[in-house]
Amino acid sequence: MSTLSSRLNGKHILVVDPVDPITRQVCTRFRNEGAHVIALTFNKSESTAIEGVDIHEIDLGDEHSLKALADAITPLHAMFINTAQHIEIGTLLACDPDNWTTMFSRIVHTAFHIIRTFLPTLIYSGGGAVTLVSSIAGHTVGIQNRCAFSAANASLVGLSKSIAVDYGAHGIRCNTICPGVIETPNTRKQFDATGDAEGARRAATARQMLGRFGTIDELAHLAVYLASDESNFTTGQTLVMDGGYGSPR
Repeated sequence: MSTLSSRLNGKHILVVDPVDPITRQVCTRFRNEGAHVIALTFNKSESTAIEGVDIHEIDLGDEHSLKALADAITPLHAMFINTAQHIEIGTLLACDPDNWTTMFSRIVHTAFHIIRTFLPTLIYSGGGAVTLVSSIAGHTVGIQNRCAFSAANASLVGLSKSIAVDYGAHGIRCNTICPGVIETPNTRKQFDATGDAEGARRAATARQMLGRFGTIDELAHLAVYLASDESNFTTGQTLVMDGGYGSPR
């Protein structure tokens, strides 16, 4: 969507991580809605560049640099954190302990460290919105062969609700988006990995109540709403956008 609006006019928003196509689209929508967008990535390159977006490469192990960046980003009015970008395939018995640790490190620990670093700035700025991206696999339904991925994403939902309860009095709203199948390059790679991409796509589509997958634009619309003043009375919520996948049939 290229139409310029002003739903986020004057807001400074922190976004993690623009390597992901969904997050890149969210950055673009935030910018088009009038926000000043600061994006954090762990692997900055020419491919992560987004016009009109300030991108910083970070190292979670370098607390001094992170703190300096947090001090420099003032004011701050919202955060959008998408760490659930990698899917680890496997059941509990097939899940190697190292893979389990890696999944929690990428999804949960990264979100924890980012929020812990920048939340004081958000509070100092008068409060604002924190939005996490999880998955229906961590909230609404059980999905086969997603043990570590599901457990890590369920932890994000718990983290979000904890922040909403603990910091509501400071003007902090915290919500989680739990998408179902979103059409992205990663989705296509998962279908290709089955050896029968078309068959896998048809089977997955058949499970969608609306007969299609979600789009990154649709998720970005929801992200704008949660970052805007339109959602000022919305906190501690888990917003499912799965096209009815998890609804009873």
